[in-house]
Order: sequence, then structure tokens, then C-alpha cells
Amino acid sequence: MTQRHYRFPVSTWKHFERLPRLPRGVLPVADALCRFNPIHGQGMSSAGKQACLLQDVLYRAVADPDPVAALQTRFMAKVASVLETPWTMSTSADLAFPATRGERPDNFAEAQQFEAVLFHAAVADPVVHSAVVEVAQLLQPQSRLQDPQIMRRIEAVSAKVAA
Repeated sequence: MTQRHYRFPVSTWKHFERLPRLPRGVLPVADALCRFNPIHGQGMSSAGKQACLLQDVLYRAVADPDPVAALQTRFMAKVASVLETPWTMSTSADLAFPATRGERPDNFAEAQQFEAVLFHAAVADPVVHSAVVEVAQLLQPQSRLQDPQIMRRIEAVSAKVAA
């Protein structure tokens, strides 16, 4: 059996939403906006969430005097909120490897420590586990993991581990 390796060169987020405007009739979606390392399984889920956003924006833009411009403006204003969670999840995991090129956020070490504690808690506490799975599957935003109830449960598990 021949062993094959797949190399994914780089995760990319093309911030078209930062442009003053797009060419009329152009709307980048899915991989044209953001490509994720496929090992994390976020690409199709992200594209699906973008499709839901597009459906919502299309529904509202129909009544606008210039539906094409309204569609572009509204979609691009909201698409970053769809991409933030999967982007953070996939790039923070990749950046944990020292050989990975890329700028680490200022709070990278703290984020890695939190993630380690979070995963210990996810193994020990079914409520935390459920929250982690919901965020990983893009059913909830990453902010769900900062919910006070979840944070108390994480801290409780962390205190038990430390004792």
C-alpha cells in the first residue's frame, strides 16, 4: 500500500469585508473568503453557515431599491461573525506547533493554558463537553465557552485536578 501525504499550505482569510465596496455583482463566499486547514473539519460547516447568512440577507435585500448593493453590503457586514469562531479554532491549533509560521496573538500562551484546562474539564464534565462540541461544530459561538456557568464548571474541574 502506498502511503500518501496531504499538505495544506496555509489557512487564509481574505478580508474582503474590509474593502470600501466590492465590484457590482461579486460576492465572495466559502473558500474564496476563508480556507481552513481541513484537518479541523470547519470548511464545509463554515460554508453552510455562510449559505444561511446569504439566505437571510437575500430575503431582506429583495425589498431594497438596489437589492444587489444591499445584498453585498449586508452580507459582507456580517460574514466576519460567521468566520471568527472556526478561524480562531483552526489557527490557534495550528499555531501551537512552533514550526508553524504566523503571528501569534498577544494572549496566545494564556489561550493555550485555557484550552488545556478546558479539555480536561470537557473529559470530566458532560455540560462542558457538550459546550465544547457545540462550539466545535459551529452550533454555538466561541463565546459560549466564556459563559459564567461553563467557566464555573471549568474552574471546579481545574481545582480538583490541582488538589
